[in-house]
Amino acid sequence: MMRIPGTSKAVDLRDVARGCLDAALDAVEPGELVRKALSRGNPRDDRAGRTFVMAIGKAAERMAAGALESLPGGAAGGLVVTPTPVDADALAPLQMLAAEHPVPGPGSLEAGRALHGLAKSLEAGDRLLALISGGSSALVTYPPPGVSLGDVSVTTVLLLRAGTPIGELNCVRKHLDRLKGGRLAALCHPARTHALVVSDVVGDRLDVIASGLMTADSTSYDDALSVLRNRGVWDDVPAPVRAHLEAGARGEVPEAPGPLHPHLDRTTVEVIGNNELAAAAAAREAEARGFVSAVRSTTVEGEAREVGVRLSRLARRLRDGEDDLRPPACLVMGGETTVTVRGAGMGGPNLEVALGAAAGLAGMPDMLVMSVGTDGRDGPTDAAGAWVDGSTVERARKAGLDPAVGRPDRHRPHRHQRHGPHARPRGRIDTLTIRRLCGGAARGSPQACAVFTAPTHRIRSRGHDMRRTFLLPALVGLALAIPHTVQGQFFLGGHAAFTTYQDGGAGGGARLGLN
Repeated sequence: MMRIPGTSKAVDLRDVARGCLDAALDAVEPGELVRKALSRGNPRDDRAGRTFVMAIGKAAERMAAGALESLPGGAAGGLVVTPTPVDADALAPLQMLAAEHPVPGPGSLEAGRALHGLAKSLEAGDRLLALISGGSSALVTYPPPGVSLGDVSVTTVLLLRAGTPIGELNCVRKHLDRLKGGRLAALCHPARTHALVVSDVVGDRLDVIASGLMTADSTSYDDALSVLRNRGVWDDVPAPVRAHLEAGARGEVPEAPGPLHPHLDRTTVEVIGNNELAAAAAAREAEARGFVSAVRSTTVEGEAREVGVRLSRLARRLRDGEDDLRPPACLVMGGETTVTVRGAGMGGPNLEVALGAAAGLAGMPDMLVMSVGTDGRDGPTDAAGAWVDGSTVERARKAGLDPAVGRPDRHRPHRHQRHGPHARPRGRIDTLTIRRLCGGAARGSPQACAVFTAPTHRIRSRGHDMRRTFLLPALVGLALAIPHTVQGQFFLGGHAAFTTYQDGGAGGGARLGLN
């Protein structure tokens, strides 16, 4: 517990961080975002024909529920694709499918074929409401002739383990698919299509979110070839993948629809939720709890471990009064970091961010760094994120663990799960970082509590299942550090497409699970 200067109020930094996270998640609750968007109406709607609903992503179930509650006359049919098994009749008349994430599997292929069939069945006068959230690129796939599901899966794994940024990863995905890169939108013609998107990509790039299912593509086969070569995986990708991409580069396979494609003229896309909304809500919650707050960046990107190190340095600057924000204060940041997986490691950006910050916070009281993903899943792990504080390293060593061990393999969560809380988020948003600063330490030195949001993760908060909440770009992580350190470093940090981390934070083994 620590006291806010000038008051008799004692606060637990973990409670503050969790409160800010809850506020961020509530601000981007997917069902409510859809209801609000539909209440505003779509000026390009044609109301004479049938209405179909297509929902894809980690927040698909909640978004579809919001749509069915709001659409006049309901839906004639449609499809919902989620990463977890659901009741087949839960959202009737919509068909429910479960698919794999972050690497596509048989369920992803089944979903891709089903979406292809739905799009082809639409007629002039029909309307399609497309609901897109994080994870859609893996949950839906339909490889081109000559390329198998296994080929796509192997290529995806190679790129993820290489720490490939989401824009580059999805560039390759778009050129190994019959739906991505605006192809699905073109298939829906001549029906009217309106897409509501919960962004999980820094900068809300529509051609990157969900690999641009409903948006014209700005990349080429040459770009996809460059990604594979620059990431050092060209020689390892399956031969059919190389052959298909090279054929496309030679002009033997059509490029994805561009901005002037005639079959995209009846498609509109609207971003209804993103990292900015979540970050602003977290900052408001911090202020309500007595902290001076500021959103410093929502575009943090880079290697997760390095971002964690920068955060710890920023925390020290805050503690030492070297930041323009004075305690009690909270810095909020968002973005998407990456983790380069080597050896037998799993990856996981939020856990990696937290671990990277732990050493720098060692021995510093009243400091906490929390990194969490809003979709409840930190890469391939079952954690949403983690928090660390000044006691994390010492507690780990007393238990016979070396916090530095495992970093070369990026990152073995079991080494840390007994030494700090994990959170389970409800959806995916860009990484969100919040830092809280509290003054009043001995000798009057400033203390800071920072909240940092990183890549996507599910968090269980106030009884909410983060799996059902929302999908936004990147991960949302919270880092609490009593010094003012968090702010500046985050500008240089990044959010990863494939990473996981577990917390070594204060407290005993609470868990943040991701979906």
